[in-house]
Amino acid sequence: PDQVLCVIITDGYENRSTEWTQAQLSKLVKEKQGHPTEPWQFVFTGANIDQWAEANKIGGAVMAANSMNYNFSPAGIQDLKTSLSSNTSVYRSSKSKLTVDFFNKTESTTTK
Repeated sequence: PDQVLCVIITDGYENRSTEWTQAQLSKLVKEKQGHPTEPWQFVFTGANIDQWAEANKIGGAVMAANSMNYNFSPAGIQDLKTSLSSNTSVYRSSKSKLTVDFFNKTESTTTK
C-alpha cells in the first residue's frame, strides 16, 4: 500500500492487556514506523490524559508529535471524529508516507 495509517484511540483508563506488554507494543510500532519502504503512520488520541507522554512511551517522538487529547464526552468524541476525518483526508491526499504534524493540517513530511 502507498500509505498505512494506524489510529490509536484510548479513553484513558488502564486496560491491562494480557496479550501485549508496553515494551512489545513499542517495539512493533517502532518497527512499522521505521520500515524502509512502507513506513506506517501512527496517530495517538487520548481522553483526559497526557497524550504526548503516553504516545512518546509507545512510539517515541514521531507518535507524540501526532497525538491529540480529547474530552471523554459526547461532544468531545464528535470533535475527535471530525478532526480525524478531516486530517485523514489531508494526509491521504498528500501522498506522504509519514508526517510529523498530522493534526496541524500542513504538509511538513519526513518521508515521501
